Amino acid sequence: NDIPYIHNVSAMAAAAWYQQKIDIPYRETSLEDLLQEVRSWSEGEYAKALWQGNALSQPKYVEVARQLAAYTGLSEELIRAHNLRVPMYQFLGKLLEKERRSISFYDGRVTTHSIWSNEYSFQDDPMIINTTGPLVTTFNSYLEKNLRFSTDRKYIPINLTIEGRWDWASGMPGGDMGYPETFTSLGRALRKADFLQVFVAIGLFDMACVHDATIYEIHRMDIPPEALGRITITLYSAGHMSYTDPVSHHKLKENLVNFYGDALK
Repeated sequence: NDIPYIHNVSAMAAAAWYQQKIDIPYRETSLEDLLQEVRSWSEGEYAKALWQGNALSQPKYVEVARQLAAYTGLSEELIRAHNLRVPMYQFLGKLLEKERRSISFYDGRVTTHSIWSNEYSFQDDPMIINTTGPLVTTFNSYLEKNLRFSTDRKYIPINLTIEGRWDWASGMPGGDMGYPETFTSLGRALRKADFLQVFVAIGLFDMACVHDATIYEIHRMDIPPEALGRITITLYSAGHMSYTDPVSHHKLKENLVNFYGDALK
């Protein structure tokens, strides 16, 4: 499936731009202008190259590898080693390899000291480490003080054992996990409930739910044009959790207040 690699380029470029690892001519370009150029290239020349597979000519292969390196800050050698398809976890571990740092899966602006292998480690993700303590403490306090709910059971924010046993029904037509997705259900809800309004908050530095992939899925839901008008898409200069960025937090709250107000009219 080549589609994820096409969508990932803009998120990688955004992170490389922020970390000043993007090719020098692009470092002074605004993020908005950069992403517009990157999307045009990734959905055009890059997509065509991937579709051709091993029929791609060698000169074109070299050209695409060079341009992908310019946008992502990765070496051409690494890109060729992955046949023009660099997995996201490789990008997270390799972009700042010389500095012995890795990038967060949840926010391409946040980094941490990497392990010796220079591979991305979920357990060492800086956003998980930095936010889990405060979020769990706040959540437990809210349960006890605001909701008057007390329990001796431990709240586990990330339970990988349970995750593996989850009912991924949307991705199991053949019995395997497949690619679980929720857009089919969302599209069905939008068709049935003509009053339903949807607010989509997208972080430009989110490497987990990359912005191009999210917009791609929204535009491929089986819904009438009228329903598309009931979807509000807002981009933030933030990561997976936009509210952890002070500026985006303020903007998100303002946008949600307006969204709720308009929905209730």
